[in-house]
Amino acid sequence: MAAETKDYFRTHLPTYLQRLETIVNMDSGTADPDDVAAVSAHFSGWMEQLSGTVEVLRPNSAYGPFLIGRWQGHGQGRVLLVGHLDTVYSRGEAARRPFTVSGGRATGCGVIDMKSGCLLALTAIQAMRDLGREFGELVLALTPDEEVGSPVSQPLLAQLALDQDAILVLEPGRSGGGVVVGRKGVADYTIRAFGHASHAGVAPQEGHSAVLELCHQALALSALNGQEDGLQFNVGVFSGGSRPNVVPGEAQMVVDVRAASDAAVKRAGQLFSSLRAKTPGVRLEVEGGFAMPPMETTDQIRALFALAQRQALAIGEQLTAVSTGGGSDANHLAVSGKPVLDGLGPVGGGAHSPEEFMEVDSVVTRGAILTALLSQIGAHGRAAFATA
Repeated sequence: MAAETKDYFRTHLPTYLQRLETIVNMDSGTADPDDVAAVSAHFSGWMEQLSGTVEVLRPNSAYGPFLIGRWQGHGQGRVLLVGHLDTVYSRGEAARRPFTVSGGRATGCGVIDMKSGCLLALTAIQAMRDLGREFGELVLALTPDEEVGSPVSQPLLAQLALDQDAILVLEPGRSGGGVVVGRKGVADYTIRAFGHASHAGVAPQEGHSAVLELCHQALALSALNGQEDGLQFNVGVFSGGSRPNVVPGEAQMVVDVRAASDAAVKRAGQLFSSLRAKTPGVRLEVEGGFAMPPMETTDQIRALFALAQRQALAIGEQLTAVSTGGGSDANHLAVSGKPVLDGLGPVGGGAHSPEEFMEVDSVVTRGAILTALLSQIGAHGRAAFATA
């Protein structure tokens, strides 16, 4: 069975690359909903060719469509596969950096983050049907807004997650066989300081510097890295003052916070709510919170990963469990309590940059592993990994 799946993806690789070239050469920045819709239309057509039931939702015109494909089978297992069609690139960037294949690597805008993963999911569903593998239901959800935190997709994904035995997210695979079993939660906290402006040369003693206060706060928060269990802080934006000869009366900074667990999320909330000014005459205002919860590595996730690991070994490949500080739709989906694996897409790197690439050979190996995983869950449901 394992060799059959690998042969299938090797045979279908030219078609896969042709389709990938088509969609990578199309702009689909999150802020350009019509561009995302155009890419989504290609997937909708390919889903229909596979006799899928296609549903297109557009709850907010500021974003592209939320696309759902469903396939019914006669097995037991129900699996939700998830990817996003939006990229971080501006309109016109796809034409400036078109899809290319050279030296075993494919390059282009969104080639690894994550148009290749979306296409791998669709091809795995095609393989399940063509190879006669059993499954109860396969659902493929392709979202338009992941790069901005999935404000539209989050409740729709939560609804789809309710009926699943497992959820597989096709974000990029990591080098060395990495599959993501844990992700940190993500928050932005804005801290504003209000002091008193004065002439820096004539009456500096009358001023209370908001910038100086936030410097103290930035240093204190940065010093907590490695000290607060499961928490990571980065002062990413800092602004304040009006002129060099004025003691600054106002300043603000935005702190990116990553939390590895729900307990760390709670600790971060307590920490920011307890912040007090260190500079006399200055007061602080703090707002923000976690827009993306952590994906903690549960026993169910470990069991599901062990199943994926066994499927990889059957074709001579190794998988390793990886936890990461970055967020994805897997963070939101993990809240459902269902087992989630992420990073199951093709292997590559350079996401969000001109160096973005995909390892072409990984399409075959990752596609074979994904199809084998779907086959096991499809035929046996949760029993496929309940005792793993």
